[in-house]
Amino acid sequence: MNSRKALGDRGEEAVAAALEKRGCAILERQYRCRWGEIDLIARDPAGVLCFVEVKTRSPGAIAAAR
Repeated sequence: MNSRKALGDRGEEAVAAALEKRGCAILERQYRCRWGEIDLIARDPAGVLCFVEVKTRSPGAIAAAR
């Protein structure tokens, strides 16, 4: 596994753990279809379906807010 993939996987795991801590159920991880991939699909405690795109940056990376 390359380091970029490993970093992304760690980021997705951290986000999934944070969502679960808030009471969300993780339904799918890295869901693939012909249009692309959805990192996480979750259901929140109120029953709302959430589609989550995770962007992980390496420590020290600078990202400009848009």
